[in-house]
Amino acid sequence: MAGEMRARLFFGGRRVEVIAHRGFSGIAPENTLAAMRRAIEAGADRVEFDVLLTRDGVPVVIHDPELDRTTDGRGPVAAKTLAQIRALDAGRWFHPQFAAERIPMLEEALVECAGRIAVNVEIKGEAVDPGSLDDPEGVEARVVAALRRHGLGESAAVSSFEPRALERVRRLAPEIPLQSLYNRDLHRDLGPVEVCAACGAGAFNCSVEEVNPRWIVEAHRAGLRVNVYTSDDPEEVENLVSLGVDGIFTNRPDVLLEVLGRKPWSAGLGES
Repeated sequence: MAGEMRARLFFGGRRVEVIAHRGFSGIAPENTLAAMRRAIEAGADRVEFDVLLTRDGVPVVIHDPELDRTTDGRGPVAAKTLAQIRALDAGRWFHPQFAAERIPMLEEALVECAGRIAVNVEIKGEAVDPGSLDDPEGVEARVVAALRRHGLGESAAVSSFEPRALERVRRLAPEIPLQSLYNRDLHRDLGPVEVCAACGAGAFNCSVEEVNPRWIVEAHRAGLRVNVYTSDDPEEVENLVSLGVDGIFTNRPDVLLEVLGRKPWSAGLGES
């Protein structure tokens, strides 16, 4: 099976990218530096994390617009200053051994990853100004500036469900690869070619439930990549690879690497 999988994996020169979803979030608290370090140690190809803005305009790495689920804080991220955000515990909810973890600033996440693993920075829609003008203080400009400071412009990817965010990044930094997250309510019956053309993205990201063979064929004919989220199941991963996807988001990069015949770098990556 492993030999057949490797043959499919490299068929046509295409190599499936293992993308650690919010870091190695299966064994460490999501969107923390601990989760990013473990993704690097496991040998994932890329780490994906989410960005929102604090009340004082600092990009921080957290998925939910509310603090309640993954920290000991309460209320909206956007209502708190950076100092207030930094005082919160972002690890104990997952396991007491991670009690020292904090919500990282984007800068810290990029320092952790630069030169060690490629990144996918997802700009959350809640951070995007609904206005039509580019704001030099907006989340897009801040993300672009941070990526450029760390020399990550061409090797990083910026993704979003919000087309306005991707359009703004494209105008600010044409060198940064964009990935459009499929929004069923917004995009409705549009396929990957139309979705990506609208914002200049080179990759189409959709869920395991949404992906279909027709989309993959259409995307590849147009020179687009198709990435799928989120799978930790070996049988499902084999099916996705057989369909021809280019990348898979996973909470367990060690599992995907094993399925794909690529031994994880570090041993002992069991459950916490």
